[in-house]
Amino acid sequence: MSAELAEKLPAGGLVTLLTASSLLAAAYGATALLPLQVSAIGGNAATVGAIISSATVFTLLFAVLSGHITDKLGRLNSILLGGVSLAVGVWIIGASSAIGWRLNIAGVLLGTGWSLFYVLTPIYVVSFLLPESKIRYLTLLSGFQMLGIGAAPVAGRLTQMVGIPVSAVFQSLAVASLIACALLTWTGRSLRRLPNREGTPARLHWPGIRQVFKGVARYPVIMIGLGACLFSTLSAFQTTLAHAWKKDYSLFFLVFITTVVACRLSLAGYVGRHNPYKVILALLGTMLAGLLLMFWAAESVYLYALSAMLFGIGYGLAYSVLNGILANSVDPEVQPQALQIFTCSYFLGIFGFPAVAGILLTRYGVFSLLATLVGIGGVELLVGYRMAVQVLKQPLLDSSPALL
Repeated sequence: MSAELAEKLPAGGLVTLLTASSLLAAAYGATALLPLQVSAIGGNAATVGAIISSATVFTLLFAVLSGHITDKLGRLNSILLGGVSLAVGVWIIGASSAIGWRLNIAGVLLGTGWSLFYVLTPIYVVSFLLPESKIRYLTLLSGFQMLGIGAAPVAGRLTQMVGIPVSAVFQSLAVASLIACALLTWTGRSLRRLPNREGTPARLHWPGIRQVFKGVARYPVIMIGLGACLFSTLSAFQTTLAHAWKKDYSLFFLVFITTVVACRLSLAGYVGRHNPYKVILALLGTMLAGLLLMFWAAESVYLYALSAMLFGIGYGLAYSVLNGILANSVDPEVQPQALQIFTCSYFLGIFGFPAVAGILLTRYGVFSLLATLVGIGGVELLVGYRMAVQVLKQPLLDSSPALL
């Protein structure tokens, strides 16, 4: 059946898909503006924490349930459900004039919507594609998602500068999310003539999970979880780290997001044409170099920016390469489940590790936290090396001791 699948997606369908992905990602990225909106209607950090906690719980819950939902409703319909949930969630936040239970409902809708969209969109896209095309399109998709996530806080800052209330940003993003749903409907019509594996069950079950973890696919699942620990920690505690180094934390985010978006959009084709097992080792080495350079970030603003750039190159491209490796290393029958497990691992690292990192930073300081992150980056590189050993079967590598 793979011979019938597409090497390229139709240009019209691809444009609408990527545009919709950016708009929906921007709606989720607006969570960075929550403190401003909540403060404007009389709330505080505890209110923000309650909304984010609601979103986190339902993000993890629907990451697990998304396969069951898509088996019932279909992939595109489930993604559309996620888009509508995001639209309603950000609209409630923007329209609220007082603190109340509606904001917690908004958090539930944001978590539900983002989970359905983020988990199922890659599954939907790769169901049309030949193995050699998956990394390229997954890289493009993740690039436009990062563009949307990064654009929302910038838009909020610009509107503040011209005197527009932040509530208007949330309401505008709600409208943009509904436009994204319309674009996704158009995408579905454009792609429905292509052969696909839409009928492959996506719900998680133990035989499928065991099959994923028996083979090479277990390595990308482990690696993305480790990488998510690094990304979430550097994002959550960058203000504290930058203060300790006497640097402007906004420089890190500007360089990091610009680098990730630029690399994903400009290098998608290049990365997709090369051996992914060698590419991932180069990317993880680059990411580790960025982490190591942070030990000297206090010395120079240029070293601080360079560390953010190297981390952005390595992490930014590694995510989609690992996603593609996973998709190509499992049987088509369990591919949707494998991609779902991959995203669950990512969410666990994103939402779980900052609590551990916060304890390390509070009790032992910046140096200990950085050393821990370097250790995690090193373990991820070793896992990648072990994966390459198993797949490439090079005699020299096979003579090395097992690393996992």
